[in-house]
Amino acid sequence: MLRPRPIPARGGPDLSTPQSAAHAYADVVLGGDARLIRVVTTGRLDWNKGLTYGLQAIRGLVDAGVPVLFSIIGDGPDRQRILFAIDDLGLHDSVRLLGRLAPIAVRDELRRSDIFILPSLTEGLSNAAVEAMGCGLPVVLTDVGGAREAVVDGVEGFVVPLWDSPAMTEAVRNLARDPQLRMRMGRAARERVLRDFTAERHFREFIGLFEECRQ
Repeated sequence: MLRPRPIPARGGPDLSTPQSAAHAYADVVLGGDARLIRVVTTGRLDWNKGLTYGLQAIRGLVDAGVPVLFSIIGDGPDRQRILFAIDDLGLHDSVRLLGRLAPIAVRDELRRSDIFILPSLTEGLSNAAVEAMGCGLPVVLTDVGGAREAVVDGVEGFVVPLWDSPAMTEAVRNLARDPQLRMRMGRAARERVLRDFTAERHFREFIGLFEECRQ
């Protein structure tokens, strides 16, 4: 019996430049405080992306004294609800809604970031997460759909329970306070993408699957 294999919807991530080579995890100090941690997510602003839980996780970081800036890339029908959530949670100074960006601008924003989160309520094998991993970002994903196909918990990032914003807060906080952990997981994430998620590999797998189906 043939086993289904995940075939990405797009051609694969841009791997031309590793993660934030812009700061290369440099532990920059701002006024004696810990370095500002840049957290990012990308995707359509829709209910299934769980962004209200992501915002609650960011609120937890702020309450814990973590200097954080959360950038949300994308647009969609839930934009107004997300704006309300930002207001309710008092996150005006900690969240940026960047809207829909061109692919090169998305890549540049990923390269400037430290951690990628995806608090989805439903998800397949996330292209957004794979692209962030290809840029060398450690990722924090909810345990839905194809999350564990992309990430081994504790290796390329963390997989946290669905609906559990405190667990996401804790995972991001662990990465925020440990630059070496971010570096190690970010490198592992990029290596995983180079090994398992390049367009060339999936093309070969697709041809292999096609040949199996002909037999």
